[in-house]
Amino acid sequence: MAAMAAGGSGAKVVKSSGETETFDPNVITTDCIEAGVEFWTAAEVALEVSKEVFDGISGREIQEKTYAALYKRNPGVAERYKRFHSMYVRTSQNTIETFDRKRIVSSLVKETALPKEVAETIAKETEAELRRLNLDFTSGPLIREVVNVKLLEHGYESARSDYTRLGMPVYDAAQQIEQAPAGRNGATGSPEDVYRHMAESIFREYTLLKVLPLHIADAHMKGDIHVHGLEHFVTRPYTIFHDPRTFLRQGFKGAGGAAAPAKKPLVALLHIIKAVEAFSSSFSSAQGLHSLNVWLAPYLQGLSYEEIKGLAQTALFEIAQSSLIGGSPNMLDIALDYGVPEELGGIEAVLPGGKTEEGTTYSAFEEEARLFAQALVEESLKGDSAGRPFQSPRLIYRLREEDHGKSGFRGFNTLIHRMAAEGKSAFFLNMATGGFGPGTCPHSSGIVLTPDEEGLEDLRGGSMRPATLQRVSINLPRVAYRSGGSDSRLFEALEEAMGLAREAVMVKREVMERRLSQGALPLLSMSAGSGAYFDLHRSPGVIGYVGLNEAVKAHSGEELHQSPSALDLGLTLIRHMSEELRRWSDGTGLGWLLTASRSSGAARRFAMLDTGQFTDSPVLKTASQSGGIRYTSSCHMAEDAELPLMDRLSAEARFQDLNSGGMMERVKIGRKKAEELAGLTEKLIEIPIGYWSYVP
Repeated sequence: MAAMAAGGSGAKVVKSSGETETFDPNVITTDCIEAGVEFWTAAEVALEVSKEVFDGISGREIQEKTYAALYKRNPGVAERYKRFHSMYVRTSQNTIETFDRKRIVSSLVKETALPKEVAETIAKETEAELRRLNLDFTSGPLIREVVNVKLLEHGYESARSDYTRLGMPVYDAAQQIEQAPAGRNGATGSPEDVYRHMAESIFREYTLLKVLPLHIADAHMKGDIHVHGLEHFVTRPYTIFHDPRTFLRQGFKGAGGAAAPAKKPLVALLHIIKAVEAFSSSFSSAQGLHSLNVWLAPYLQGLSYEEIKGLAQTALFEIAQSSLIGGSPNMLDIALDYGVPEELGGIEAVLPGGKTEEGTTYSAFEEEARLFAQALVEESLKGDSAGRPFQSPRLIYRLREEDHGKSGFRGFNTLIHRMAAEGKSAFFLNMATGGFGPGTCPHSSGIVLTPDEEGLEDLRGGSMRPATLQRVSINLPRVAYRSGGSDSRLFEALEEAMGLAREAVMVKREVMERRLSQGALPLLSMSAGSGAYFDLHRSPGVIGYVGLNEAVKAHSGEELHQSPSALDLGLTLIRHMSEELRRWSDGTGLGWLLTASRSSGAARRFAMLDTGQFTDSPVLKTASQSGGIRYTSSCHMAEDAELPLMDRLSAEARFQDLNSGGMMERVKIGRKKAEELAGLTEKLIEIPIGYWSYVP
């Protein structure tokens, strides 16, 4: 008894995983009985083995001692025990352990809402199935597969969803590794890119299985809606526009340490770029920099134009390289002003060292702001050393009437239009007649954020950072297919789809609120101005849409460009969406934006899914015959519509005011010279078109 007291009682058993547990002789008794040993023999053996147990004994040694004790009594029973306990498991912790049914029970209780009695029944049936297969080795994934089958057999579908394993088939994993996805979505084919694609597939699966309600996940998978950036749904908001003054005033605290406010222009520039690079893993879509040339202008005082061009070149190359952090392109949009616009001229300037001086405003740095804008365009036009255009950053020129009277404007205007003529990334935001207010932040995706009064206070105070929470797009052609030609049903179906989109965004809001409260998003929670850098409650949900042209055709028989009544129907639908979002904002106090920004992925995905479900649609039949299964983007007319360019743009411009979150035109120009494009820009201002890019 002394040996048992010293050894068996309280002794620690070391399992094959390296974990320890307190020795319990009843475990030996149970193991023997499950192997077919009668009770009294099992109890006798347990008592005998207990006397030989010592602190630090391994589970395998206990099994060996049990086998030896049984063999002395009955060799046949001992062999039965050995066979029963010879099934080993390759675990997800990369260890090999003896199969133990209790682990299934404990994991079911922990991971699902099932009571212990049900878990024990499922575990027993799973063990019986595995032993029937007569396997020497099994694995964690195989055990889960069998458990999930048993859960479904017993009708526990919800528990099965909770218990399922995330991942991808071995074949798909091999394809990712052996055929690196270079060129896909800007991927480089690097090892990091392969890693990212495999991780993203798991996050997408997790979001659909565990985060989104089943009916919302089904709506996305069926193609009623499209939840953008699904792989980042649980970890990142959608977009943000940074105010460089935040980092100029307070420096930047990154993972590698804290940097004090910069005193030199190059250091200031690098602080901004490194901050954006750090934030690239905190947002799922493009980031932006507001008025970079204006806010950096005080640091350029006394520099020659060649030195300023050197800084511009450094900025472009640093951003181009940092945009590929993580193996995928993290696009950066830079909003440029030619010089210091009147709306910013009276703001107190942040000077080298993060200081301010009473009476010193940005209007004092007009020349530096103009020269840096010109240098950025000039160096972007050159491209890299091989003449290739930079994919990032994308320059967005906010053109104003006041620019025409400024020194050097004609040369700058020619350069920015040369960029567009040569197919380099140049975008134009019409601040002259487009109806945009001060501080408007345009993304190259087409989303445009116009600050409210609180945002304008941030602009004047030096830390404006408008962000969006999540974007969800609606499949408008499907809305029309389901309406069956009924006007009343058309708007009912539209509101049903919008309701699904709204619910998806509200789930995202709950997820982000929880993660922020847990401290899981440190960069977003860092101090900036009077609050956290990312303000969840001021970040609107973005509702997009695809295929208005096809929806109108499915409902009326005509495309947008084919009759005034078809165009009016399109306007009525988008107006209804715009008013519905306004009602949401009034009812919840939360921000909602309607955007006509493009998404070729959603347009193609919706059309392909609808092709399989609505085979009688003449719209889809036409698309199939033309070999292009893709819907028209947002509220735009069909690309092959026979309509003069200015008539098309004038018609589409009627949708601008209805899209509170922005609408960008892609103006096809063919081969034109910079001077011709500059003339076309003046015509677009007259229409007026609010935001556009030129497409060769």
